[in-house]
Amino acid sequence: MECDPLPDPKDERDLTTFITLWREEKDKDLAECGRNCQTAEDVINKMQSILGKAMAQFDQKKIAWCYHYMSELRKIEFEKFDQAAAAMLEHIEEYSDLTEEEKQKKEADANKGGTSKNQDTNLKPFFNPCST
Repeated sequence: MECDPLPDPKDERDLTTFITLWREEKDKDLAECGRNCQTAEDVINKMQSILGKAMAQFDQKKIAWCYHYMSELRKIEFEKFDQAAAAMLEHIEEYSDLTEEEKQKKEADANKGGTSKNQDTNLKPFFNPCST
């Protein structure tokens, strides 16, 4: 018996349970969202094999079934990325404002001779949403 965390795409009950649980679960951050979406893409990849066989046999009912579930998974992916992006933008100040220690260090570096007068000294030099 193979240990596979993915739902069996041939088993509709397993697939709908996976979809329902994933839809209701909230991702903690963008990285987790990406991992979960990759899992969904792995399921879609397995479903494409089923779709290919259904197309070869002209099984219109199975073709429609595959497209329906593949579409549902992709729809959830878009929703999840929208939610993650909205959460990130809602807390953008955590990624853009400097902490007091960072401001003091930057000021000390500037006194040594370094920053441009046109540069906003309250902004971090780069944006990394996964660094929290």
